[in-house]
Amino acid sequence: MNALKTDGEVVGHHILKVQTDDDCKQANLVEAYKHCIRAYYDAIDLYVYHLSETYRDKLPFLLPSQSSLYQ
Repeated sequence: MNALKTDGEVVGHHILKVQTDDDCKQANLVEAYKHCIRAYYDAIDLYVYHLSETYRDKLPFLLPSQSSLYQ
């Protein structure tokens, strides 16, 4: 979660530089985009991890006779 917060702060930094610095707008937009993509993939990774933990915890209730195979 800290990585998502940090990426958001860095994106804001680059967007602010785009608004205030005329010399390197393209480079800052590219950097902001890269951090957005990283935050997107970090969020998906966290979501997949959460789902796998949820399913792992519920597996004994879904397959009571075979739950010992998955522990």
